[in-house]
Amino acid sequence: MSLFVENNEEDRLAEIQEMTFTRWCNDVLSSSGAPLIDDIFTDLESGVSLLLLLEGLTGMKLKYNKTPSSNQDKLDNLSYAMEFMSAEGINLAAMSTEDIMAGNVKLILGLVWMLIEKYHIRTSNARQAMLDWMQVVIPAANIRNFTTDWNSGRALSALVETCVPGSVPEWNVLEDSQAVDNITSAMQVAEEDLSIPALLAPDDMANPEVDDLSIMTYVSCFNTTLTQNLLFWLRAKLPNRSIDNLTVDWSNGVNLALLVEALAPGSWGEVEDITPDTAEDNVRRALSLSRDALGVVPLLTVEDIVSMEVSELQMATYLWQFRTGKVSSEYAGHTAQRCYTSGPGLTHGTVGERSTFTVNTANAGVGDLNVKITNTGDEDMQAQVEDMGLGEYCVTYLPSTPGDHLVSVMWADQHVPGSPYRVRVLGPPDASKCVISGDGLHIARPGWPAEILINTQTAGRGDLNASIQGPQTNMELEIEEYGEGRYKGRYTAKETGDHSLFVFWSSEPVPGSPFLVHVEDSLPASAMIKTTGGRMLQTERVHLAGESIELDVDTQEAGEGQ
Repeated sequence: MSLFVENNEEDRLAEIQEMTFTRWCNDVLSSSGAPLIDDIFTDLESGVSLLLLLEGLTGMKLKYNKTPSSNQDKLDNLSYAMEFMSAEGINLAAMSTEDIMAGNVKLILGLVWMLIEKYHIRTSNARQAMLDWMQVVIPAANIRNFTTDWNSGRALSALVETCVPGSVPEWNVLEDSQAVDNITSAMQVAEEDLSIPALLAPDDMANPEVDDLSIMTYVSCFNTTLTQNLLFWLRAKLPNRSIDNLTVDWSNGVNLALLVEALAPGSWGEVEDITPDTAEDNVRRALSLSRDALGVVPLLTVEDIVSMEVSELQMATYLWQFRTGKVSSEYAGHTAQRCYTSGPGLTHGTVGERSTFTVNTANAGVGDLNVKITNTGDEDMQAQVEDMGLGEYCVTYLPSTPGDHLVSVMWADQHVPGSPYRVRVLGPPDASKCVISGDGLHIARPGWPAEILINTQTAGRGDLNASIQGPQTNMELEIEEYGEGRYKGRYTAKETGDHSLFVFWSSEPVPGSPFLVHVEDSLPASAMIKTTGGRMLQTERVHLAGESIELDVDTQEAGEGQ
């Protein structure tokens, strides 16, 4: 359609544009407490509302007649307003003060659009700039225009989801038949969470013949939130740099170079050598390297950035690509090595209990986190990955079978340090599978250490507790884990007589518990002899004839004898 509505058959579309532009003007006026506009075609004729609007847009205080009583007073106000706008670079060659006083529909709508383009969208050729912007912000919505692509509500919902994550997560499956409801819901979230007023009615946005300037005006209201989010992300990626804007802070190429290095570590090299004095070289190399390492399309030229002959919106469009860029395989190896992981879910787990670990990618550049968990049957398990923000992720999985599991953690298609991890998953505690051995199960001597061995390798995950109860005294055993799932329990009896030795695995008695232990001052010599074999004594293999066998016999506790 033409830039501004003028044909009689398009009266309805003119009404949409009038309503949208009036609501936009009132949103600006309300922020400064100025009186609102009822009729955009008649309320500007005194010049007062127009000048109040200019004050709200520029933040400047203008001197004019606030209570004009004659046509000449009104013309003076309008002349002053037009002179001010011309000085601001707004082309008013086709417009006169008489046009505004007469309520010329086409020219007044054109004037308001120029104000929107200048002060709200803040770029020339707003249609193309906004189209480029939406294509990088919500690429999955496949935006090609500001009319039919917005009718279903999916594009608007995608935009709202980008600004308010989690608000419309399934925007891409919204039905065309529910267009008005889709748009209404998205506008409601925008108004409640982002304070963005609904500048046009949902059924107008759902109209295939909707005015594109109206949709552009409404969509551009999201720009402030989007650019603020972009600035927050850039500051997080470059915490040691002072980044206040999307324009001059990037003109010397230093921040751009550091951003490329932060997202594709090792790609730039010696960043300490970067100096503002070589701005053109910095920007030229950054544009090239970001394209090769991150797939960022160089939408701007070196001259555009260095001389800042681009708007904030155009610079934001270029920089937003860094958020979604993916490190190429040539540079990916450097990024994964800067990740680190932690948490019990990387070493052990229990059947039926959630295992967790974290992955920190804050210094690892851009990439996708992929976690693959395989159980003992080579079956893939589901892992839930939650983005905690600032490059940290929490991974949760639920083991269903015991045995060794393999956990692969990859960033930018490369294994992080330590990956893949071997995770030992145990079943629920089963005391019946504990194996107990050792002389201390049956005999002991007062004042002499006694020892038992407890093997829980097949008994699931649990807690081990052991105690011994004598005629007069009770004591806990000292427990020492000397291997995975293998423990030593030690005690020193203080009195003679029969003792009861209790061994529990997760509060359940192990087979044979309680054990009857005879504690005597004088035990049979055979009970006190300990034999150990050196490297030549191996009872599990056949020894050759004539082969020497070493055997150590310890009789220190056995008394006199031969």
